[in-house]
Amino acid sequence: MRSSLLVFVALLAVGCVEQQTAFYANLQAPRFTRVGLRPDGQFLRSSNVLALPNEFPPGSPVKVTLYSNIKVHMTIHGARYEMIPAADGTFSTDETSIHYFLDKYFVNQKSDLLLGNEDTQKTIRKGGYAVGMTKQQVFMSLGPPVFVDQDIPALNLSRDAIFAKDRWTYHESLVMMFPTAVEFIFHDNLLQEAIR
Repeated sequence: MRSSLLVFVALLAVGCVEQQTAFYANLQAPRFTRVGLRPDGQFLRSSNVLALPNEFPPGSPVKVTLYSNIKVHMTIHGARYEMIPAADGTFSTDETSIHYFLDKYFVNQKSDLLLGNEDTQKTIRKGGYAVGMTKQQVFMSLGPPVFVDQDIPALNLSRDAIFAKDRWTYHESLVMMFPTAVEFIFHDNLLQEAIR
C-alpha cells in the first residue's frame, strides 16, 4: 500500500511534464529481460525497490511497446506494465539513450545471459545477492541502481558507465513515501559489502 502511494505521487509529479514519445527502429522486437524486475501492481521503476518480490527473473519474455520521456510501456509474459523513473528525472529520448536503456534491461536472446554457477544462478533468479558476486551478477539480479557514487543518478547512464563505478545505491523499501537505501560496495569487480 505504501509503495503504491509513492507510485501515485511519482505519477502526479510526472504528470506535470509533457510526454514526448520517441521513435526507435525495432523498439517492439521481442526480447528477454537482462535483469530481475519487481513490479508494484502494473508499475515498474527504473530501479527496483528491493523489498518488492522479484516476479520477473532474467530471461523473462518482454516486448517494449512505447518509449517516452516519462514512461516506457512493455508487456512481460503478455501482461502490460509501465516503467517510470525511480527518482527525479525523465528518460532521455535521443537514439543513443534509448539504445542504452534497451541494453540495460534486455537481451535479444536468452543465450546472451551468463548467470554463473548453479548456486549463483539460483540467487540471481530469486533476486538475491551475496558478497563475492560480480557486478554483472548483482546487476542481473537487482537491476540498475538508483545512484552510483552515492549521488549520481543512474537513470540515463549506460550499463558500461554504471559498471565503471564501485558504489551502487538501491532503494531497499519505501516507508511513507521516504525510501530507505542500501549501498553496495565493489572492489576489483566483486561485491565486498552491502551497507544499510
